[in-house]
Amino acid sequence: MTKADAWRSGAWSDKPSARYAVVTLPLFLISAMAYPAFPGSFGFYLLFDSSFIAMVLLALPTPRSHAYVFFALMLFLGFWSKLMFHLLCGTNFLEPTGNFSGKSAEWDRALGVASAAAVGVSIARVIQLAQSARLRSWIAVSHASVPAWYRAWRRTTWSASMLAMLALNLLNFQVAFYQTGVNPTLILPLHLNVPLGWLINIGFAFWLAVLIQWEFRTAPGNLAATLFAPLIEGVVSSTSALSRSIYIMHTVPYFFSLGTQWTTTRAALSRRMLACLMVLWAVCFAMSLGLASWLRMHIYFLAYEPAVMTIPAQKQVPSTPIPGAATATGEITRLAKQGAIDEIGRLFIQRWIGLEGVLAVSSYPNLGFELFSETFLTKPKTGNASVYQVIAKSHYESSERFSFATLPGIVAILFYSGSFAMVVAGTMLATLLMMGTEFAALRYTANPFLASMMALGLANVVCQVQFPYLAAIFVAQLWVTIAFVRLISATPSFSRCRRSSANPSV
Repeated sequence: MTKADAWRSGAWSDKPSARYAVVTLPLFLISAMAYPAFPGSFGFYLLFDSSFIAMVLLALPTPRSHAYVFFALMLFLGFWSKLMFHLLCGTNFLEPTGNFSGKSAEWDRALGVASAAAVGVSIARVIQLAQSARLRSWIAVSHASVPAWYRAWRRTTWSASMLAMLALNLLNFQVAFYQTGVNPTLILPLHLNVPLGWLINIGFAFWLAVLIQWEFRTAPGNLAATLFAPLIEGVVSSTSALSRSIYIMHTVPYFFSLGTQWTTTRAALSRRMLACLMVLWAVCFAMSLGLASWLRMHIYFLAYEPAVMTIPAQKQVPSTPIPGAATATGEITRLAKQGAIDEIGRLFIQRWIGLEGVLAVSSYPNLGFELFSETFLTKPKTGNASVYQVIAKSHYESSERFSFATLPGIVAILFYSGSFAMVVAGTMLATLLMMGTEFAALRYTANPFLASMMALGLANVVCQVQFPYLAAIFVAQLWVTIAFVRLISATPSFSRCRRSSANPSV
């Protein structure tokens, strides 16, 4: 095995190695540089630093879990990276932090909560590693054949799927079944908005993952060509949904899956093809980011966000034409464009959910299990009056056309209870649930692309959760998807059909 193959397979991390220093030392160096600006105590800072770095290091040993990797990475970006950026650059937090005043005790309490979350996630990973032998055995018996109908209707299936995806996303532009911050303009009977919105959000991405795996088993040489489909779908869906993250959610899992199963895919996907695919991915990412940001600015920025951006009142767009209105409107457009550019720059660190939520909740005086139980009964219809919007003192205003809210994330919600033990237990159970769902997808669908996409979708939903029952519905949808894919894959495999036609006695 070459060094490159060992790195991809994870064999290099099966035992303690100096390679861990490649991850650990730079992170501790950054935290050491940031510490002088931290107003709290050294003990809590060290606990926070150590727990999050340990959480990241636990992603390296095999067998790897994409759910753990994605969840740990999102928490790391939402807490550790955001804190270091705040301390080193002296920037303000992007989201409101409620009663948090920046006192030393408040910082210590918030970092203690965050550390408890990292410990809970790490415990779940240790449990999974301890059961790795049984887990490998459980997944190894999985089998899911390619349905015979797919072989007969491959081109038709692909064409119909892509046309349906394009048509629904085009309709979404008009009626907003699923658009970030935009309320639907068409309400269908029997709650049909829900499945249509789900298809745009992640349903079509799941279906393409299924088709790509079937095509890979049928004609391995077509793998490179089929991997262009998720890039197209990602651009279309992110633009239609006004979401700058959908493209990443729908495409990044393929690269993780290719790395995990490189020994089986490298014959069908050369290094040159992989490099070209990565370049094309970057081009499409820039395209989706630009289109989504441009549309967000023109659809709701001028109508809603100027109030949030504290544009002077005399520069608001007037409802009736007045002298000089063109100048004011032009100024707002300039400010809107600058705001959109600033938003893009904040995506990579400041837009990850985590630290602000914990700062707001940990400094709230009325924590307890009553508040914790109340959040499970809160419905999205409460909008800006929901529990966390009050705690965080959200600056978003009510609107008939738009629904914007600041998000707490799972760690902040767990600390509604005021209990550090609840944070540890809650994050541990959530991580185990995510990893269990991923491995169930691997066992019952034998599709690493689909399993990885489910892992990333789950990690994203849990990290950004505001209404727990919506997260529970998402989990239920994933299990229904697993059952559905298993059901439609249960028809005889291609090889069995060929044997049957060649020898009727078989």
